[in-house]
Amino acid sequence: MTFTKKAGVIGSPVKHSVSPFIHEYWLKQYQLQGVYYKAFCPDTDENFNDLIEKLISLGYSGVNVTLPHKKRAYAIANSFSKTAIALGVANTLTFTQNGIHADNTDAYGFEQSIKEVISDTDKKSLALVLGAGGAAPAVCFALHKAGFQKIIVANRSNGKAQNLVKAFSFITTSCLWSDIDTLVPDADIIVNCTSLGMPGSADLDVSLADAKDSAIVADIIYIPLETGLVKAARQRGLRTTNGLSMLMHQATTGFYSWYGKKPEVSARLEAYLIDVLENRGNLPIKIGLTGSIGMGKSTAAKVLAKMGAAVWDADTAVHRLYQAGGAAVPVLKEYFPDVILEDAVSRDLLSKHLMENPDEFKLLERLVHPLVAINREKFIKEATRQNVQAVILDVPLLFETGQSHHFDEVIVVTADLDIRKERVLARPGMTEKKLASIVSRQMSEEEKILLADHVIRTDGTHEETATEIESVFHKILDNHEKS
Repeated sequence: MTFTKKAGVIGSPVKHSVSPFIHEYWLKQYQLQGVYYKAFCPDTDENFNDLIEKLISLGYSGVNVTLPHKKRAYAIANSFSKTAIALGVANTLTFTQNGIHADNTDAYGFEQSIKEVISDTDKKSLALVLGAGGAAPAVCFALHKAGFQKIIVANRSNGKAQNLVKAFSFITTSCLWSDIDTLVPDADIIVNCTSLGMPGSADLDVSLADAKDSAIVADIIYIPLETGLVKAARQRGLRTTNGLSMLMHQATTGFYSWYGKKPEVSARLEAYLIDVLENRGNLPIKIGLTGSIGMGKSTAAKVLAKMGAAVWDADTAVHRLYQAGGAAVPVLKEYFPDVILEDAVSRDLLSKHLMENPDEFKLLERLVHPLVAINREKFIKEATRQNVQAVILDVPLLFETGQSHHFDEVIVVTADLDIRKERVLARPGMTEKKLASIVSRQMSEEEKILLADHVIRTDGTHEETATEIESVFHKILDNHEKS
């Protein structure tokens, strides 16, 4: 299969990253042939280096790197942007013929986000940065570039703040956490770089009562969109910005490097992302079930259905769309008139047509996939109405069509290739040539497993397979109850 340009985000954790939605939005907006995935990477040098090596071998253009791998991203590169050198960590890697190029776009993202609320006439004497980990150095670097004369860092562990002062000349000094309130009245900008305000954490306990009327309050958190600090600043009448603006702007550099188009950060993109964030965590849990042909998706779906999940099958949906009166019939009649038989789409004629004209697969997908998506959304809405806890969405080309980030969890089923081939060739009308054609349009098994949240083997006994499926399903339910 000839893949479009591929990129992604890696980290631990990475499941709730919003980056795939940003890149998907731009890819559609600019009609570019590309995909953007997310992949979990355990917190070790070996795992990180192995994953980067695999992604390069699989033809990826690059990746965003989130915690805890930003130092590793810098260490693995052989060329660097000036910002990456200044900070000693990287969050964006681009794979080229000359090696791996490292960049740090957190500073650029924050710099652009405060430009949305700051003016040329604003005083830039003192910046107060709360927190010394994660993105704090990049935030301080951006503040320095923006012209703030004095940058003070406060951290609950003062030693960590002092280490930043020693490491980076653009940070003026540090202060004790207990001294924050005494500095607020003089601060022209106050930035939260801690995790305080995120779900599961207490709000940042900083009084803004004595803050300047002209002060700006920035919070790099975007879940929730309005932290306690931002809400207090807004109620106080101060200008604010949150982490979503920073996230959108920092994504532009990687997108340009990997897909060749400089994207625009727009109000429409922001509204789309806000909708994504506000609808996260709602029931039912959306579980994508995928795997190559013959790997046992149908078996897994049946077991999951017995466990109470509502199951939607993409192939079944397509069958309905192809039937007489189906929504796909008039669409395909216009572009593939030779496959219409008795006012329905003949799958046999369509298969024959595509075997003879393989270049038309993409056209078929562009015509049919939107109709399938509409059917799937109707199914999810009905499951929501019925208070179903989880829906299983059986999508053979889930990764290939760039849909994986629209699911809360993705299960990949796999089996020994010989067993898979034996299963498929036993199907009526299947031939070696037809199987080869189907496989050529599917992602490699190695890459699917790399991108999966859960992997289930189906080449054991029926009992062993059912036990493994049940275990994964219970794990998913438990994880979502805790989150």
